[in-house]
Amino acid sequence: MRHLATGPGAGTRAVAAAAELTARAIASGDPGAISRAVVAWECVLSDHPEQVDLYAASGMSVMLFARYECNGDVADLDDAVDVGTWALDTFPLSDPNAPGHLSNLANTLRVRFEQAGRRADLDEAVDLARKAVELAGSGSPEQGAYLTSLANTLRTRFEHFGNRSDLDAAVGFGRDAIQADGSGHPFQGMRLSNQCFSLRLRFLRFGDPADLDEAVRLGREGVRVTPLGHPNQRMYLHNLGLALRVRFKSAGVRADLDEAVDAGRQAVRVTPAHDVYLAPYQSGLGNALLARFERFGDPADLEAAVGAHREAHRATPLPHPDHGLFANGLANTLGERFHHAANAADLDEAISLGREALRGIPADHPVRALLQSNLGRRLVTRFALDARYADDLVEAVDRCQAAVRSAPADHPGRTAFLLNLGQALEHRFHHTASEDDRRRAVSAYTSAWEGELGSPSERLAAAWQAAQLLVRSQSEQARAAALLDAAVLLLPKLAPRQQDRTDQQHALSDVGGLAAEAAALALAHTPGNEADRALRALQLLETGRAVMLSQRMDARSDLADLHRQHPALAERFVAQRRRLDDPADTSAVGNDATRQTLDRHQSAAAFERTLEEIRELDGFDSFGRPPTTDDLLTQAEHGPVVVFNTAAHRSDALLVTGSGVSAVPLPALDRATIGEHVIAFHRALQIVETGERREQRKAQATLSHTLKWLWDAAVDPVLTALGHGPRTAPEDPWPRVWWAPGGLLGLLPVHAAGHHHTEDADTRQGDTALDRVVSSYTPTVRVLRHTRQRATPTLHGTRALVVAMPTTPGLGDDHGQLFHVPAETAKVQQHLPHHVLLREPDPGTVATTLLPTKANVLAQLPTCAIAHFACHGASHPTDPSSSRLLLHDHARDPLTVGSLGPIDLRNAQLAYLSACHTAAIDAADLLDEAIHLTSAFQLAGFPHVVGTLWAIDDATAVDVADAFYRHIRADTGALDTGRAALALHTAVRALRDRLPRTPSLWAAYLHAGA
Repeated sequence: MRHLATGPGAGTRAVAAAAELTARAIASGDPGAISRAVVAWECVLSDHPEQVDLYAASGMSVMLFARYECNGDVADLDDAVDVGTWALDTFPLSDPNAPGHLSNLANTLRVRFEQAGRRADLDEAVDLARKAVELAGSGSPEQGAYLTSLANTLRTRFEHFGNRSDLDAAVGFGRDAIQADGSGHPFQGMRLSNQCFSLRLRFLRFGDPADLDEAVRLGREGVRVTPLGHPNQRMYLHNLGLALRVRFKSAGVRADLDEAVDAGRQAVRVTPAHDVYLAPYQSGLGNALLARFERFGDPADLEAAVGAHREAHRATPLPHPDHGLFANGLANTLGERFHHAANAADLDEAISLGREALRGIPADHPVRALLQSNLGRRLVTRFALDARYADDLVEAVDRCQAAVRSAPADHPGRTAFLLNLGQALEHRFHHTASEDDRRRAVSAYTSAWEGELGSPSERLAAAWQAAQLLVRSQSEQARAAALLDAAVLLLPKLAPRQQDRTDQQHALSDVGGLAAEAAALALAHTPGNEADRALRALQLLETGRAVMLSQRMDARSDLADLHRQHPALAERFVAQRRRLDDPADTSAVGNDATRQTLDRHQSAAAFERTLEEIRELDGFDSFGRPPTTDDLLTQAEHGPVVVFNTAAHRSDALLVTGSGVSAVPLPALDRATIGEHVIAFHRALQIVETGERREQRKAQATLSHTLKWLWDAAVDPVLTALGHGPRTAPEDPWPRVWWAPGGLLGLLPVHAAGHHHTEDADTRQGDTALDRVVSSYTPTVRVLRHTRQRATPTLHGTRALVVAMPTTPGLGDDHGQLFHVPAETAKVQQHLPHHVLLREPDPGTVATTLLPTKANVLAQLPTCAIAHFACHGASHPTDPSSSRLLLHDHARDPLTVGSLGPIDLRNAQLAYLSACHTAAIDAADLLDEAIHLTSAFQLAGFPHVVGTLWAIDDATAVDVADAFYRHIRADTGALDTGRAALALHTAVRALRDRLPRTPSLWAAYLHAGA
């Protein structure tokens, strides 16, 4: 900040004229006005020596510096320092203008240090700024400006030399500056933005999330209070964009990143081409665009990022002190473009730029470690592509080691540096088979895992890499087991509450399968007996699977007691939870997106505070917490729960029964074989839908073959271990089994496994799951416990919702016609006389009932215990939260998994989803999360849900629904939703008996829940 106080010579004509020009120039930022002010002060100093005092000398120095900011001429910067230093030596510190002059000269010296890198300039700047604060005293109207100058110089010294006390002092003085000026001060925006910058740096260095949240808040406020068109606004936008990008990297909320890009673009757009700060603004924009490309993959963002970084690099050639930073930014972006487009020239240029960046950075610069590590990572990439670059691998290890050595133990970036070092050493181990390299790689990965200031994703990646190297040695597998055991406990932190569903899915997609590997190692290496090992494996799977679903279900703990004892607190909890469950508005831009991001962060913090407040109440200490082991084991009272686990080294079924947890090894269920059968099965399903009749018969045979393999490899060993052999007394009650397949196995119909069309009917009766047990599904035991808390089996005169879509607007030329939906609807209406019907009218006709829109469905659900949907369904291939039921307004406002998230129904009991793919997951890296329409209806409050694994036949759906509702009635005639699993089992089994060779027609239906 440049300021000019009123001094002794201000009344003279020449000085007054120069002062007036200076005020105009500062207000406008116009280069011409600044040059005219410089000329006016030169006139005072040369033509009116009798009028030269500290005020006039300071004015000359201020305008020379301002001209440097416009044109980048270092001569102006040196002249500003020379004039300022001469004045300091010439005039006494008792002069009332001395504090302002000291502060201005400190700023000028700080900037010259940034240009030339002379440490003496920066140390002198700190001393001068500190002296200005002391001379002015707390009562000075300019105290805020002097405090800001001191904060800036201290922060700069920290940036270059890494002394934490400098940064802490900078934050403290920055806070004092904001308080000294108060709201409404003309330079309030500058004070706020400077503090935003300092707090962001402190978060990056020491990792306190509170610093980052405050940085974003102050950055936004600084932009808000600054008038549009103000020359400083570009700097405030830039600082805000930096803080938002860092928070996105930390918390993963997309709206932060979009806002960072918008702020960066605005900053660049309003900055004149001659401005010396344009390059940093371009670099900041480039980094935000690169981060958005890395997360969402839009090539336009990547190309824009390359362009922005190239402009910044071009504008700052050596010996510019920031040349190394901008070379590194361009190298990062080109490296990412190489990974996207596989152009070797990009990788070669990125490596060249990485070396260039290091040449332009002093040996003691804090950012040097990052540049070393980045270069090392790219050298590893080039070696991995072409083993002829063996020298790259040697250099990579050296660079990464140098980065780790120079990073303090409490540096958040140290985790990434160690991860890069581990990868370099691991590649060298695979290349040379050096056992020393393997041990050193494990050590680097383990140290990265132990770095608590690292991000959860980095730490988990390090733990997984270390475990994969450790299991190569028989003697170290127990160590690998302990490492992954601890890593699984960190998984829920990948998806904090302030993230929306899409961001949580993205974070969890990178660690799919980690819990399975941890459980497999636990079964082999957990201390204790076999029961102890099986229990630990179950605990790990319960923690590491269905993370998002479990998080939301924990937040929906039974509220009855809380509502009864503390109704106001209960309502506050529900309202806050609903705000977090609401899907993010991905169309929000500008201020709307900003408010949405701010609200999610604030809502998450408020929700956690309310949770703690509830847990402090008598009798509520476990409220919203995961169930205990005893809670999980009690879920076997109604029948065993079978939790499958398939990992790289072994596959098992964990049997949760009334006597505890045991493991059944399944050696034939290896992951590669599962993958082969899954691919063949789903290809066959596609042929059944679209192929010719002969091809369809072969496809049905493939489906049957897979069901036989599934029986032999997985289901038969499990049922035999449970004592569920062939039924000898058909009149006995059917035993129940709950399946939790997990992973790839969740893509196959475990409940339909068996030899269904053998020549000997008696043999068939004993060799299928349908002929031995009634099957239900649950993602985890924890989810099953939640659904059972809501179940009320017997219903009398209960209201139902029936949604019928015989046609679907906008779905092909025939409107996606489902010819048999009217027949299915009529059957369901007969079974559910107390119902509300939402029916799509025939094209060209007038609706005679409420339209089946999302809004109408959500309005009716709270009053209905049963909901039946006869319509099309769609499973999203990459974003399972976007899987949907196709209702009347599916193109404009779809009923998706995500939109069901905020719903919490008290009366719900049964949802029957007679639609395609309602229990399917097509996103391969999110299989463990069980995100589909069936689980979404469970989360909304339905303890029983009938779903489908693939596309169902329209005509067959009528028969299955009719039989289901017939069998769901108790002997008294009352609807008994507790019979839902048995009713579906009976309906499907009867259809199987008629059509054993066409499993596509009957094996898709499943029951999920209590």
